[in-house]
Amino acid sequence: MTKSEYFSDKNGLFILYNFTQNEPVAEYNPSRYATRISPDSTFKIALSLMAFDQNLITQSTIFKWDGMGKGLPAWNQNQTSKTWLKYSAVWVSQAITPKLGMPRIEIFT
Repeated sequence: MTKSEYFSDKNGLFILYNFTQNEPVAEYNPSRYATRISPDSTFKIALSLMAFDQNLITQSTIFKWDGMGKGLPAWNQNQTSKTWLKYSAVWVSQAITPKLGMPRIEIFT
């Protein structure tokens, strides 16, 4: 694969994998495969894809804030699928994860 202009100044790893064909579609910096790196907020991307795929959420889903302080002002409000990712609202991820279940999530980890 050729080096993308989008990643030229990054020291990370990117893999787009086709599970149907059991092969990578695109990858950047595969030499980092052997290095364990915490997914941090990037796990929300996979989590959102799994939730959309399982029809747990749609683009019009509203995640209702419970009125309790969540740590950041941007988190202390109802969230949509877009604002969840934009503000990295951890409480939304925590609400979705048990609905997906660990067996489904472990397939991708």
